[in-house]
Amino acid sequence: MARDVYHNDVKQRGNSSCYLQSKHSIDFRMGKKIKKNENSILDILSEYATIKYQNIDGGNQLIADKTNRRYQVVTIGWQGQHFVHDCPHAL
Repeated sequence: MARDVYHNDVKQRGNSSCYLQSKHSIDFRMGKKIKKNENSILDILSEYATIKYQNIDGGNQLIADKTNRRYQVVTIGWQGQHFVHDCPHAL
């Protein structure tokens, strides 16, 4: 759908190569910003995932879905005879 909207917009502007070039440049810059932010998020959550708990036999795990840009840290383990699972951070 986004491609159709872009295609229609190009038709309305007269297929200007200047417009096409600037559109590509904006997409490239946004891609770099997204990648930079994604790396920052993953760095922070990776540090958080290394935290060990004294009362839980288990730990944190980082789950990252880069395609859909969804990230979370889950706590999984055992506290005595009880299974513990929690999602303290999800982005």
